[in-house]
Amino acid sequence: NEKGHWVKPDKETLAKMKEEWEQQQKEEKVRSEEVEREAEEASRRPPEIPTTAFIPSSRWEGPKFCYAFTTGDEGTGYYIDFLQIDEANDDYARRQVKGEQ
Repeated sequence: NEKGHWVKPDKETLAKMKEEWEQQQKEEKVRSEEVEREAEEASRRPPEIPTTAFIPSSRWEGPKFCYAFTTGDEGTGYYIDFLQIDEANDDYARRQVKGEQ
């Protein structure tokens, strides 16, 4: 209420809150299923090999596929990591051989 005290919601408010919560749960489930589906589809495609050898960045911005964050000849940033590329290609090839396409 206006004095900052907790007031038990009436049945109509509780029902509306429950309905909103259930809708949020449904939407979250749909988003989760979409993410899973996209991940499954992505796992069936060959890995996208980066074409840029260096991406300058003064700070870590999270992992980047087939890149390592370090300081090298070009400065600080993300350098292409050929070991990660080899591992990604090997993993994809293994799935193809096993018929997991």
